[in-house]
Amino acid sequence: MIFRRVGYACWLLAAATLYFFENNTGTRAVLLASVIVPAFSVCCAAWTAKKASCRLTVPESAKKGETAACRCDLSGPWTKIGCVLSCRVRSEHLMNHEISTWEIEGKECFAVRNAHCGTLYISAKALTARDWLGLIRFSCKAFDGVSLLVLPDLYPIRIKRNAMLSEPQREELPGQLRRDGLETENGGVREYAPGDPVRRIHWKLSAKTDRVLVREEEQPLAGSVLLLLETSGYGIDPQDMDGAVEALLSVSRALREEGVAHSISWLDRGGLEWIDIACMNDYLAMRALLSAQGLEGEESIGTAFSRAYPDFRADHAVVFSPRPDTDCISLREIGAVTLVLPHSKDGNPDLRVVNVSREEPELEL
Repeated sequence: MIFRRVGYACWLLAAATLYFFENNTGTRAVLLASVIVPAFSVCCAAWTAKKASCRLTVPESAKKGETAACRCDLSGPWTKIGCVLSCRVRSEHLMNHEISTWEIEGKECFAVRNAHCGTLYISAKALTARDWLGLIRFSCKAFDGVSLLVLPDLYPIRIKRNAMLSEPQREELPGQLRRDGLETENGGVREYAPGDPVRRIHWKLSAKTDRVLVREEEQPLAGSVLLLLETSGYGIDPQDMDGAVEALLSVSRALREEGVAHSISWLDRGGLEWIDIACMNDYLAMRALLSAQGLEGEESIGTAFSRAYPDFRADHAVVFSPRPDTDCISLREIGAVTLVLPHSKDGNPDLRVVNVSREEPELEL
């Protein structure tokens, strides 16, 4: 932009010099146009920046490996005759943080290559209105982005089981609390202990029983199989992350077809996420998992889950990870633990490590 301003200053100086040495109608017209036209364009850009709008049109979902046709529409009151609107469209894969950008002016179409399954967050960045000569840029307000769900390429998996898997059972409240009629739709309660937050005190039940009672944090149902996805770690290969996600969802589909109760958990920016597959259809469960955001340098899913639910028990905990150094030792109190990697890697010798992929579509529980 500095070069445009220097060029315009030189032009304006030349027009003024010409008018000084040759004062006639032509030189006056050139000088006036050199001042009025840029000034008009700058005023249009300033007004348009306050009234600009941006609309991103993307499909709701697309298959992995396909190209999604998207469109960016920038509009404002003076864009046709007085200024130009432009922006940088940015696409970020939430799970592996791959970024793509496009420079857009006005209304343009662009193609998004869906190389990996997950969620692409597409947003318009650096939206500006500028005059025709590019002398001044005015920043416009920010607009919300949109999400594009990239569906995984699932494959059939054979589940081999050595024993019958139990049905989910809900954790019982302590006997004394049950006899007191304290099992409510709000979950379990217990007596207040020093350090419990005041916001968790159940005031109504405390008044009835003359004891200070607090609500227990909601616990997940104890299911027969627990599937966990590792989403944290530095420098995760997007292909390996793809393999872990597709393996987990393929196993989940196979378990559901066999009528095996199971649950899925993963770490997200908001904390530990939990899905009981018996309570949600396949598409909603897949959408929730694919919306997960990759975390860099955070604790492992095994560590987070065992800390959040120390009393949880399952017949089998299966950790799907793109990297072999995932912490699974802390899950041993839950039940049998298996670490699933997308392809052959050296895993923890103290754990059962298997490879599940399109080429090796079998998992023994």
